[in-house]
Amino acid sequence: MDATDCFGAKPNILIILADDFGWGDASCNNPDTPLKTPAIDRIANEGIRVTNAHTPSAVCTPTRYGLLTGRYPWRSYLKKEVLRYYAPALITKDRTTIPSYLKSQGYRTAGFGKWHLGLDWTPVEGDPMNWRANWNVYEQAEGARLGTGIDHTKRFKNGPVDIGFDTYFGTPSNCSRLPFFIEDDKVVGKPRPNRIGLMQDPACARDKVDDIYVAKAIRFIEEHEKNHQDKPFFVYLPLNAIHGAVTVPKRFAGKSELAYREDKILWANESVGKLLAALDRMKLAEDTLVLFTADNGPINSPKARQKGHHAAGPYRGLKTNAWDGGTRVPFLARWPDNIPAGATTDHLIGLTDVLATIAEVCGAPLPGDAGPDSVNQLSVLLQNKDEIVARPALVTYSYAGFFAIRQGKWKAIFGTKWTGGHSAPNFGGLPPKGTPSDNPAIGQLYNLSSDPFETKDLWDDRPEVVETLRRELQAIRRKDKSDEIRWQPGRKANALTEETNP
Repeated sequence: MDATDCFGAKPNILIILADDFGWGDASCNNPDTPLKTPAIDRIANEGIRVTNAHTPSAVCTPTRYGLLTGRYPWRSYLKKEVLRYYAPALITKDRTTIPSYLKSQGYRTAGFGKWHLGLDWTPVEGDPMNWRANWNVYEQAEGARLGTGIDHTKRFKNGPVDIGFDTYFGTPSNCSRLPFFIEDDKVVGKPRPNRIGLMQDPACARDKVDDIYVAKAIRFIEEHEKNHQDKPFFVYLPLNAIHGAVTVPKRFAGKSELAYREDKILWANESVGKLLAALDRMKLAEDTLVLFTADNGPINSPKARQKGHHAAGPYRGLKTNAWDGGTRVPFLARWPDNIPAGATTDHLIGLTDVLATIAEVCGAPLPGDAGPDSVNQLSVLLQNKDEIVARPALVTYSYAGFFAIRQGKWKAIFGTKWTGGHSAPNFGGLPPKGTPSDNPAIGQLYNLSSDPFETKDLWDDRPEVVETLRRELQAIRRKDKSDEIRWQPGRKANALTEETNP
């Protein structure tokens, strides 16, 4: 069935993805917070607020992969952590994505913001740095050295335009790791080696990047309405705020009266407000499906917490963690006359579900091999309650690659008795003394119906539930084979391509 049979016309679609934005950072989820986000809350007030939405990973690269492909990110070559510096492309042009699907449905597709999904760079002649084998470096000096083997004047492959975007402008990673811009399939601007040799464009200012992205997104929509009114548009806006890579614009410095991180929330809220105002001005609000969400949970912000702001809300955990605070994020959707205004639901949704849901909006099926982990959730957004069914088991995983699965009232975390995340204090720190070392025989089990904040571990009390969830996770992992590593034969895979076995 075509969308015009149900909805009159295919809507424009705008997806705004905030960075490191916790469930409790949206004041519509957290009404007692002293920090208010009125523009973000407007989407909830005029649409639906999903309170039980989860990212497929507790960190950024894999979540972006899962959102765009409808596929669990551990099916890619990246099994843990994130892509760094000049990482090879995680998505290749043969993979169905939200933009490639929408392009097939007549949409004009554009993206503006943080890419962080890798690119197949063109090396300098002879590939002296053997970049595909050596991309996983941690320090800036190492990244700079690796960059000397990349020809920044040549086009790259398997970037945004190869996977479905008509146009894309942003940074290849975050704006501090690779601080220069890409447009479509090439580096643009005037990047030069900085004092440590890392390529940097002075225009890529850490307190201005999101303003650039928002302005370009609005300009694209204006141009589209002027010259392509016969087609719908899709805009993907992955903001870099409120990640540590960005700094606070002067106009927001100290304005939250909480902490530096929370000042950046005001910036993200302003960005959302600018997009909503532009849709109003162009009289497009009624014809546009707007989604606002985030790539993972928040980092620790102790000063703000002391003043009453709880970035993860009441949930345990932070960015990188296997607990809910690492993956539970705001998920707000507005589509006037279709999504009921002011609705709230605790129905389980994963960000991998966006692809199948968009396909249902368009009324045209996905290709047979597309989005194996994507579940159509349109009936949830529309609140067609006679059609809503419980979502099948949902898999998430942590920075260190530890799997979690939730099914019904149960959630199991495999291989760790602690966060499963980064050991830095911003992400929860080291485990308490006496905590068992990570190993495949241990884990955590929570009854979320009676213990939604994961305080009582039932792993040893309910081994039969653990085994049922383990078998379900194994079945899900077998559902679709993982990608092969595309390196040339003989090149050694790095640690991030090794799977964690539950």
